[in-house]
Amino acid sequence: MKHTQNRDRKGKYALVSKFKFAIRIAFLIILAVAIIKVANVYIDLTGINNTHAQEIKGLQASKQELAIREAQHLALISDVEAKQAEKVRLATPISERLMLPNMAVATAYTCDPTMTPSQKAINCPNGKTAMGEKPAQYHTVACDRMNLGKKFMITGFGEVSCTDLGGAIKGSNRFDIYMDSYADAISFGTKILPFTEIK
Repeated sequence: MKHTQNRDRKGKYALVSKFKFAIRIAFLIILAVAIIKVANVYIDLTGINNTHAQEIKGLQASKQELAIREAQHLALISDVEAKQAEKVRLATPISERLMLPNMAVATAYTCDPTMTPSQKAINCPNGKTAMGEKPAQYHTVACDRMNLGKKFMITGFGEVSCTDLGGAIKGSNRFDIYMDSYADAISFGTKILPFTEIK
């Protein structure tokens, strides 16, 4: 009788142990499935974020490309307009251009050491300007006596100072720009340039 009861108890314990083991296995399976689902969701979200990041980078690249193209287009338009304006300017007789306000007749002179003594005597009798200053390239200009001591802005040269005089420089819009090189002064020729007085 006692042996029978012991066998029954052992059988019950075995069943309980098997049941607990089955529950643990089921729990582990459920946990594994949940982990796999969470991992899949994370992978999907990561993929979506990567896709969005790539799309944003693509949009930024497109915006930069559009900005570059727009800048190139504007530069092309400006270049075309500048060329058209230059054609109009060249097609306008000098006599008419001089009638426009603040248009200067600009020439160039020099004190280049390669000049002949007679040329130096005319341009630089003592190596200094009429106001006793050493001439500075593209900054010193000879002008009419009425402009002596004044400063001007001449297109292409910036700020210049009228510190010198010249026998052939007559008129409020006549300027002779100093250059270091004799060759540069000769090749400059005569140009009609916009100018304004600095007050």
